[in-house]
Amino acid sequence: MLHEDETGLEGIGAQIDSIFLVQLAPELMDVIIPYNKIIFVDAHVYENVGSLYCAPVFPEFTQATFTHHMTPTMLLALLKTICNREPTAHIISIRGYDFDFHRNLSADTEAIVEKAVDHIPLLHGSTHDESYPQLNS
Repeated sequence: MLHEDETGLEGIGAQIDSIFLVQLAPELMDVIIPYNKIIFVDAHVYENVGSLYCAPVFPEFTQATFTHHMTPTMLLALLKTICNREPTAHIISIRGYDFDFHRNLSADTEAIVEKAVDHIPLLHGSTHDESYPQLNS
């Protein structure tokens, strides 16, 4: 479990690691290159997507919506092109309801987090080629 002031980058190198970042950047390739499985966890605001959504992520060069915004697909595409590495990846997206300037979660989002945390170990053993544990609610 990471404390409020930790990113997790201080202690990486185990078989399974967790890091917390506010955004993805090309420099993360150096961090993720040794891993065979990457699970991105992020928030979404889409009403037409379930409150908890899981899907595989594949390397793909995409146009950024903002100049300082990198998607997991773009990060994986750079990793594949520059480092010749293509780890299996998934994204778990949790519905966010309150994006005011504070670090705590809204009650609605907090209620979904435990279900997402329980789902992550199921993804650890899955690949893109098989029927992976699906979670769309």
